[in-house]
Amino acid sequence: MKKFIFILLLFSTIYSVEGSIIRYKNDSINSSQLESPKRIEYTENNSIIVDFNFSSCNISPTEINGDLYTIPRIKGFGLTGKIGAPALPYYRDYLPLSDTTNIAIELISSSYQDFSEYLLYPIQKPQTDSSISSYFYKDSTIYSYNTFLPNNIIEQEGYQISKGIPILRIGIYPIQYNPVTRTIRCYNRIKYKITLSQENFSSKEFNNYKNIESQKSNISLIRKVTQPSKTPNLLIVSIDKYLSAIVPT
Repeated sequence: MKKFIFILLLFSTIYSVEGSIIRYKNDSINSSQLESPKRIEYTENNSIIVDFNFSSCNISPTEINGDLYTIPRIKGFGLTGKIGAPALPYYRDYLPLSDTTNIAIELISSSYQDFSEYLLYPIQKPQTDSSISSYFYKDSTIYSYNTFLPNNIIEQEGYQISKGIPILRIGIYPIQYNPVTRTIRCYNRIKYKITLSQENFSSKEFNNYKNIESQKSNISLIRKVTQPSKTPNLLIVSIDKYLSAIVPT
């Protein structure tokens, strides 16, 4: 009997993680697996164009207090983090720039499909070993909004500095949700443009730039810029016995 219960729980866990796949109308892939979105990036005059194409999403069910909630997921994407708000796929684009002034971000193209009768699971506080709680929190104010959330599917999220290089952060939200109508709006395409006042991409030739290649997006678009060489000042600590070896006579 215990073995049967264990197998049943294991099956339930697997089902809640994998769920079912919703395929969009533009999906030409004949596969039972969830596909990663495609991302295309190129330059046009003084702009960076980023084009996301989505073919499907995964719907993971979970039952709470008798209500069946679902979590939409996109391969390679995380989830939004506002506690009590509907869990939605989220991705952060990183684009390194050598100048962060006079930058305009514009959504230039998008298309979507709506799917009804989905009650989305609200994001919960992370649990720790010292504060295990079964309390379930759902923000009733957010779930009373009769509009698609978030309001914008792309958002500038400021900058960060990595190894002396400013990194532009762009939030991507490929699924919106109307809590009142229980409708998820799944975008199969999101295309946006970053217009620059000048060609101010960072240089791949920077020695320290190699350390951030894994976290930024426009590797193939880096402009060649020569990094000024500087003679470093060194502090060498040594005992008197070896002083003659490091100090020229």
